[in-house]
Amino acid sequence: MNILANLKILKLFGILTLTPILFVFSLLLTSPVFAETKTAINIHLDYQVNQNGELKTINTTKYINNTPNTVLSFSSDGKFSLTAMRKYTNQDLMWSNLNKELASLVIKINNSKKSFTSIKTSNGYEITYKQNNSIKYGESMIVTAEFLNPELIEKVGKIYNIYIPESPVIESSLRSRYELSINTTANISKLLGPIHFATENYTEDTNSYIFKFESKDSSKKTHVIQIGNSQIWKFELIQKVDLTGLLNPNLSEYKIMIPSDDPTLNQKVFYESFSPIPQKITSLPNGNLEATYYIDQDVTSISVKGYLIQSEENSKEGYLDNSIDLSKYLSAEKYWEVTDPLIVETTNRIQNGSNTMETIMNIYDFVTSKVDYDNLKLGINNTRQGAVSTLKTGSGVCMEYSDLLITLLRAKGIPSRAVFGYGYTPGENSSVAEKHQWVQAYINDTGWVSIDPTWGNTTRKFIGKDFDHFSWFVSEESVDNPKEVTSLFVGSVTGNLETPNIVVTPVGDNIIPINYMDSKEAINKYKLTQIDEIVLSIRVAIFFPYLIAGLLIITVPTILLKVFKTAKRVVEN
Repeated sequence: MNILANLKILKLFGILTLTPILFVFSLLLTSPVFAETKTAINIHLDYQVNQNGELKTINTTKYINNTPNTVLSFSSDGKFSLTAMRKYTNQDLMWSNLNKELASLVIKINNSKKSFTSIKTSNGYEITYKQNNSIKYGESMIVTAEFLNPELIEKVGKIYNIYIPESPVIESSLRSRYELSINTTANISKLLGPIHFATENYTEDTNSYIFKFESKDSSKKTHVIQIGNSQIWKFELIQKVDLTGLLNPNLSEYKIMIPSDDPTLNQKVFYESFSPIPQKITSLPNGNLEATYYIDQDVTSISVKGYLIQSEENSKEGYLDNSIDLSKYLSAEKYWEVTDPLIVETTNRIQNGSNTMETIMNIYDFVTSKVDYDNLKLGINNTRQGAVSTLKTGSGVCMEYSDLLITLLRAKGIPSRAVFGYGYTPGENSSVAEKHQWVQAYINDTGWVSIDPTWGNTTRKFIGKDFDHFSWFVSEESVDNPKEVTSLFVGSVTGNLETPNIVVTPVGDNIIPINYMDSKEAINKYKLTQIDEIVLSIRVAIFFPYLIAGLLIITVPTILLKVFKTAKRVVEN
């Protein structure tokens, strides 16, 4: 028989699915009555992370012959595979990681080091080594393979994300023929940094954080551990300005949402530069910030650069604001069809918890189990479809997950709203964060709490805070308020408006100079004084002749043409 054993991560619809498999053995039994054999196979997966951020995988399989008068016979060659554990777009990176694994590979049998050969395949290496030929009754054979595994750990800015597979996939036929046990552990050096969050409980000693996972047969679950106490993101916004066809391009207004502090994510913003300088920065409801520009004809783009710092020092349990009117976060809106019969019927089927958080969890679990991530929609036709359509189709991207969750929360009487920002998807091998949407729900005596239903389906359950999300702005009662960018083209003929291009990257060092402005300083620095208001009024007044001239240019020929046609008809009659 073959005991399959490959180690790989499959990327399906954005899901990190770890399926570690151990070794491939040709196992031959001398006893003709195969079902009566008692062979124990003990599998131990150990993941060790040192202070330098290197993760070592140690796969140990112990074969024990518990069948009297039986000899377990093995082929002379043992085999297993080192294969790509992620879906790579960069083949050079894939082979770089695989070559590190191969170069560090050590194979031992009963603690005796064995030589091996490797054959390169399309996605990894096939490994062959010599092994013991047989195991007598009462004896055992222990096969160990250890190697550095850069694919299960990544450094993102100032933090480390570690991914621990819960269990190898074991064929059911092998379960019935052998006495199998699986044990998965992880030991992480405390010198790497503090644990920010983990998807499993852990203990600790003087030097390490210790994880012992409940290894369920053929589980595809991946445990995520985030190490670090702060993160820094660098952002740059570029807004293209197109004043084509304006009668007076000196009077074009742009209003752009810029990032602000968000206590639900321990987030604080610092601005490096504005080009050109905004006329004012205004604090809107929900803590949003809006930069207003009055653009002249020489401006072709607007740029805003800065940094976001997420730190435990900025920590708050929630965003408690007793002054806001929560009723508007319960209303039915476009895409959030709270009163639709299908939504009402679905909400009634979801069980209420003993408290608000339990009810939120029940709705969260419903959404993540009901909706599948649709990569085709993301790449081709990413049109917002709303909660009802999502419930019917059972597929969508982040905005569908969020729309359905918000709608069901509101239908349950839990105030909720949409958050627009950026997320770094663990395991994507990317150097930038992607545009993303999630949800905030309001819990009495706690305040606003961040919830990401998309990640509950594609990566891990996310309710609370991490260093992989940061917000740009938060919606009001509806998804379209506020808009990412608005403009007022006075006297516009063909004025065009595009959404801004925003690039966000994690950075590893604390590089925030003391002269960078925070949000409060930016609001105080950029505001319209009475003199500014007078100057703006003068610009508007100066524009009136242009406006009148434009109207005359447009209307006079039309009037003259009508007069000519009327006169012609009179002459003809």
